[in-house]
Amino acid sequence: MKNQILFVLFAVLIVLCSFSGKVKSYDGHWSETWGVGQKTDVTYHDQYTIRRSSETPISCQTSEFYNFIDIKFEGDSLTFKIINTSGNDTLPYYLRMDKKSKKLKGIAYSIRDEKTRIEWKRVK
Repeated sequence: MKNQILFVLFAVLIVLCSFSGKVKSYDGHWSETWGVGQKTDVTYHDQYTIRRSSETPISCQTSEFYNFIDIKFEGDSLTFKIINTSGNDTLPYYLRMDKKSKKLKGIAYSIRDEKTRIEWKRVK
């Protein structure tokens, strides 16, 4: 009986390990480019840190006015909203991780419902 239980546990561990490579690593430092391929007056690159296991999974080092809500990590997709307390607006973000886990690409919507292309590059 013990051998059967050990065999089942071992089989389960093998199956779980085979899926572990599919989980994307979001943790790290990221640099944002706003308006990729679009005309924009934004010439700076906000810097973000992602730590999924943290109480604050996303933080911005270049702005103290950003609060993050509705954060969802789903496979290669990351969605959240930034509340900009200095401008009193909320920006929904929809990002997708590339296969090498080096870039997050997607869109953000402004308070005027303007769609802007976004790219986050992994810094480290």
